[in-house]
Amino acid sequence: MVTEEAFNLAKRIINCWHGGPTINEWRDYLLGLDDHQRAVSVFERFRGRMEHPPSIARFADEYRALAHTTPRAHSEHQPPPKLTREQVQAILIANGAPERYVRKP
Repeated sequence: MVTEEAFNLAKRIINCWHGGPTINEWRDYLLGLDDHQRAVSVFERFRGRMEHPPSIARFADEYRALAHTTPRAHSEHQPPPKLTREQVQAILIANGAPERYVRKP
């Protein structure tokens, strides 16, 4: 994240909640992040559900969690490989599916 993006997001955060970390602390933390849009998404999630200012640690936890739940825009999304009937049957059996789902035709 570049300095201007970090400063603008830090300003939005402290304008939304009073009594939390200062703008300089937020800016310094945000400068170390690599994905500006994900940081904005975390801010928007918090703004909609938190009454008190988030800590930087809480923001960092949400930022990391969001990285694992949303695909990156710049990476190519590849569909999962097509499973054969035998692979599907093996998965169903391993997970304890009822017999009507694992019977062979």
